[in-house]
Order: sequence, then C-alpha cells, then structure tokens
Amino acid sequence: MYKVKGLFRNGVAFPEQPINGWDGEQVIITFVDKETAFESEPDVYPTLEQVVDRIMNMGPNPNNIIEPTESLADLLANAPVAAPIDAVAWNRQWAALEAEMKERDLADDRAE
Repeated sequence: MYKVKGLFRNGVAFPEQPINGWDGEQVIITFVDKETAFESEPDVYPTLEQVVDRIMNMGPNPNNIIEPTESLADLLANAPVAAPIDAVAWNRQWAALEAEMKERDLADDRAE
C-alpha cells in the first residue's frame, strides 16, 4: 500500500508529491476525513502492544460482517457423517508408509 496526501479539484486527484512507477495502473482511492486522515493511521508502530491496542480500539467493522444465509443449527444437524475409521486397515496402511520412509532413508544413507 502506498499512502500520499493530496486533494481533488474538478474530479482530478492531485498528490502532494510525485508517485513514480504507477502510470497506467489501476488504483483504489480511499476518501478520509481531512482533519484526522494521517493522525489516526501512523505508518509505523514501535511496539506490538501499540498494534494490538489500535486493533482493539477499532471495534467491529459492519462492512466485514456477512449475514448468514442458512441456519448454523440446521447445517450442523444435517452435516454428513464421516465413515468410521477401520483401525486394522489404518494400521496396515501406516506400517506400509513407515516401511517406505525407512527404505528411502536407508537409500539416502547409502547414497551419501
């Protein structure tokens, strides 16, 4: 993200400083309150605690809330049931995998 102060005149943005390397690129322009625009969002936070404090003081953003389209209780009640694990088959597959890994390790040791 690149932040620069500027102003608008007749629908045209005028940054206070040159912005090199962005010719022809699409950008998102965010409008902020001119009184507090750069005071409320410092670029650098000296400590982790300051970052956490700022986040906690922001509060919830209604734009980040997605309203549910279905009942969670209904979804959980009708969730597909996973097939039970066959312990004997699982142990057989696991033993085969461990044997394969051991063989690979031995081959690597011989190659060294």
